[in-house]
Amino acid sequence: MFAPKKMEKLLILGEKSLLPATISTLHRQKVLHIIEHRKNPDVDIGQPLENAQKISELLLKIRSLFSYLNINPQIIQEQLQTKEHQKTTTLKNKQNLQAKHLKPGIKQLEKDLTILTFSVNTLLGAQKQLDAKIKSTDEQLKQLAVLKDLKLELDDISGYESILHYIGFVQNLDILKFSLHTSKISHELKYADVSGKQAIALFVEKNSAQKTLEILAKVHFTAMDLSKFATQKSKEKSKSNIKLQALIAALQNEKKAAENKFSANKKSFERLKRQWQIYLIENEFFLSAEIAKAEAPLKFGSTDNTFLATGYVPRDRTAQVTEILQKKADNKLFIQEQHIHHDEHVPIQLQNKKIVRPFQFFLDLYSLPNYHEVDPSFFLFLGFPFLFGFMLGDFGYGLVTLALFYLLKKKIKAEAAQQLFKILIWASLWSLAFGLFFGEFFGLEELAGFNIPHVISREHQKILLLGVAVAIGVVHVNLGLLIGFYNELQHHGLWHAFCAKISWILLQIGSALLYLSYGMYLIPPIFGFLTLGISVVLLYFGEGIRGLVELPSIFGNIMSYARLMALGLASVGLAVVVNEMAAEFFHEPSVLNVIVGILILVIGHVINIALGILGPFLHSLRLQYVEFFTKFYSGGGIAYRPFGAEKE
Repeated sequence: MFAPKKMEKLLILGEKSLLPATISTLHRQKVLHIIEHRKNPDVDIGQPLENAQKISELLLKIRSLFSYLNINPQIIQEQLQTKEHQKTTTLKNKQNLQAKHLKPGIKQLEKDLTILTFSVNTLLGAQKQLDAKIKSTDEQLKQLAVLKDLKLELDDISGYESILHYIGFVQNLDILKFSLHTSKISHELKYADVSGKQAIALFVEKNSAQKTLEILAKVHFTAMDLSKFATQKSKEKSKSNIKLQALIAALQNEKKAAENKFSANKKSFERLKRQWQIYLIENEFFLSAEIAKAEAPLKFGSTDNTFLATGYVPRDRTAQVTEILQKKADNKLFIQEQHIHHDEHVPIQLQNKKIVRPFQFFLDLYSLPNYHEVDPSFFLFLGFPFLFGFMLGDFGYGLVTLALFYLLKKKIKAEAAQQLFKILIWASLWSLAFGLFFGEFFGLEELAGFNIPHVISREHQKILLLGVAVAIGVVHVNLGLLIGFYNELQHHGLWHAFCAKISWILLQIGSALLYLSYGMYLIPPIFGFLTLGISVVLLYFGEGIRGLVELPSIFGNIMSYARLMALGLASVGLAVVVNEMAAEFFHEPSVLNVIVGILILVIGHVINIALGILGPFLHSLRLQYVEFFTKFYSGGGIAYRPFGAEKE
């Protein structure tokens, strides 16, 4: 509970013929945290197993199909695990039907994926064509809508020998009209407002083309490409009466037909997704395991005839895994336990009780402990909620936050969120406890004329509250020093541990003795000076010049806990202000005043609770990381990731 799980370092040596069986056994046991072998003149790096390339190709195909079919394996697996989905008969039947084919073998899987990939590519090709058709038709309809607004027919835009037409948009219609009038160009101009833009149709004689283009350039003319319709009209010259409205109706029918096909295509995608998603997810999981096994030799050492693997195994599993490996290899493996050096980066597997485990969340944010030091999770379990509760410290606020975090925990199932809400539920319980200690309910110390019992009144006993906050700091900081003493004792001996950590405690004792001498005149000053002198000398032996430079820091760390009082008073002050503002409206009762008073109470206390969550959370966490951890914690540990457990 106070230290990571003990590990053993194993060396496994065997003939290459035993490599596949050894890898499969290790993968199945899920215990060996592999140390990657570094190439040296005597031992090379191993080569992947024969089927690695084929498995890799199939895995890539499946993951591509995930993308094309919009399959999210994590979401699907979460849905399958919910009670609602497990109760659904259709889904259960589908799972039963597919269960026989979930792991069909590499050859059959390759065949299935080829068929599925062909189906997906066919649908994607059709979808791409239909999408292009819809966009093209939609663009044509927009152009025809402009012609309709300009009151033009298809016959009006082609078939002329001596007349040119310009159809499009201009930025300034008035300048165009004026320029055409002053240039004395023979013309016909039609115009209309189309979605806030000025659309025009200008007809001029061919010999006026140059002047017309100059005028159109001044008004930033943008031409519409109507060549499709002109071509269509020329093909239909025998029916030279093609009407604009008829063409619009025909294109609308084409667009609708394309949209219907596109919708049917999407439904086909959904059918493929429903039909294949469980199959693909299961085989992606299977192939991920297979590729991990196939590529495992890349982390092993290798010679012409042998392989070499090293890694860490939990001590309580070492005998078991050794026995299983030897049994599988007919006792042909050489397995040796090796000495773990003090400077080795041994992987960390924390072993906390269920109640403490959520507080490992803060270690993930900061850094895992290294293998050779105390795991601080239990002390986070004791300290963080306590400090949070001291700062929030209101029974009413504690009830609200407890209900809020409980509901959020029920609603949000992500693992990190679950851990965080469990922590905040503990913090809310401490807020309830300190609410009773301070005798506060939504900032009130009196309810219905009855004084709420309290030990300390935060509003009226500020100096005492400050003293309690600093006393908490003294206890917390020195607890960190005692844990640091234990860490140093384990690895550097009693003398170094005493000099490096107990010297700080003696420094505080010396300062307290001087206060008793000069502040309260209870004892002679010599005791204080002597204790201070001894502590400084010991500190120099323990931490050198750096320790002497940081002498004042210990008092800064302790005084930093005054924030417990400051944030608590800020919360109380805001609550009192809100209550007094609301009371002003309740003193002169009317419907409007009561409504306004209730709104002030609700909004004010909601804001105060939000601040009361954020502030205590951040400051309590800071006190753990900065004031507490720095007294004993090095961190830098790496997580224990056993081979075979990567996808779990």
